[in-house]
Amino acid sequence: MEFENKIILMFITFALDILILNSLSRKMKTFDLYYASSILIIHGIFINALFLCSQKILDILHYSIFIYIAFSPFLSNKYLIGANLLLVFLIQLLWIVKGCCILNNPENPIRFGFGFEISIFTLIYTIILANKLPKFRIKNINKKKLKIKKRTRKLII
Repeated sequence: MEFENKIILMFITFALDILILNSLSRKMKTFDLYYASSILIIHGIFINALFLCSQKILDILHYSIFIYIAFSPFLSNKYLIGANLLLVFLIQLLWIVKGCCILNNPENPIRFGFGFEISIFTLIYTIILANKLPKFRIKNINKKKLKIKKRTRKLII
């Protein structure tokens, strides 16, 4: 794997870790907590595999990316949803810029992580995750309006 690709992957991983750690400081459902914790563990293994140039481990973790993305619509924490949306966006951006998945080994004939089917998958998940985020904002706005109405009722009485 090229050194430039390793730097890009480390930067993306650390940026996602910051979002995930931020989500852990908030109230979470059990599924979200397990999801976030397991991602942090996997990211530790991933960074270690990048340093050690362990392509077998990187290939296994490559599959896990799409498994985790597949479970992301079931998340309820907006920071985790945002982290997944950012990841899916960056994957697609790197496909366009680099013309391939940067996790793939150029000498390996198996080309998982890049292709027509995966592009459709990530496009659909981008739409699903992007549509989930505004719901959190609408819920918060409605809660604030409800609190204001309750306060004004108390003042009138």
